Formats: sequence, C-alpha cells, structure tokens
Amino acid sequence: MLNFFFIMMVCYLSLPVPAQASKPFSATLEGCVIKGVFFSVEKKVSTDSSAKISVYRMDVRNPKDLEKKLNLSPYEGKKIRLQGRLHPGDIFEANPKSLKVLGPCDRNSRNAISGSGR
Repeated sequence: MLNFFFIMMVCYLSLPVPAQASKPFSATLEGCVIKGVFFSVEKKVSTDSSAKISVYRMDVRNPKDLEKKLNLSPYEGKKIRLQGRLHPGDIFEANPKSLKVLGPCDRNSRNAISGSGR
C-alpha cells in the first residue's frame, strides 16, 4: 500500500504545469523606435557597478486586433514608454493611450540596438 501511495505521488508531481512565461503578463517597457520597430532597452547595473544594456526587438500589436501591428513610425528616433501585456515570442499588446514620448533616443540605446544585430 505504501508503494502504491509513493508511485501515485511521484506520478502526480511529474504532471506538467503551465509555465508562467507562457501566459501574457502586464508590463511597462521603455525603448526606442528605429525604422518603425520598437526595441525595448533595459539598463541593468551589476554588483560591480558596471552597466549592462539588454535589447529586445518587440512585435508591438494593437490590443483591439492582435493581427495588426501598432504603427510606431510617427515616433521614429524617439525614446518611448508603453504599457500593455507581454505575450510569449516578444509580442507586446500595447495600450496606445499609454504611449509617452520621453525624448530622442539616447546614444547608448542606439549603439546597443545597432550592436545587437536586430
């Protein structure tokens, strides 16, 4: 009987559980629009005080119709902030009303984007 209980417990614990990353989640992203594409730029400072810049090319979609991309070409060369829901595959369902222009895209961000090969 104890063996049966143990086997059932192992089977239960080995059942697949949906990963949190597979579900959309709310996010606020900052980055630059280059050639009509939004690049999320994250600056992280490590424990040794060195800064690391991570760049993610985002597929920004219209929340009313996820098949349509959000037109960001009016913000070419600008640094912007967007709020929305991040889906697997770097698809970002952006709330167009949350879009805020933060100014021109800074040199460090532009260099990181061009150096990322994206």
